[in-house]
This record gives sequence, structure tokens and C-alpha cells, in this order.
Amino acid sequence: MKTHIYSSLELPRSIVAIGAFDGVHRGHQTVIVRQYSEARN
Repeated sequence: MKTHIYSSLELPRSIVAIGAFDGVHRGHQTVIVRQYSEARN
């Protein structure tokens, strides 16, 4: 694992997802679409 320290990190309209995706089934598609929509607003 790498750790990065930023004193002034700015990530406007960013979404971060952590996990193991074993494929893009309906449940994952829902998560991706919702997060994409949130990031665009």
C-alpha cells in the first residue's frame, strides 16, 4: 500500500470507491451510475 500526504489536496466533484469488483453486474452498475451522477452535480 502506498500512502500520499498532501497539505492542500483539492478534489472537487470527486468520488472514490474502494473494493474488489468481480465484474460489472446490475448491482455494480447501479453504484457506478449513482456515483457518476453525484460527481457531475
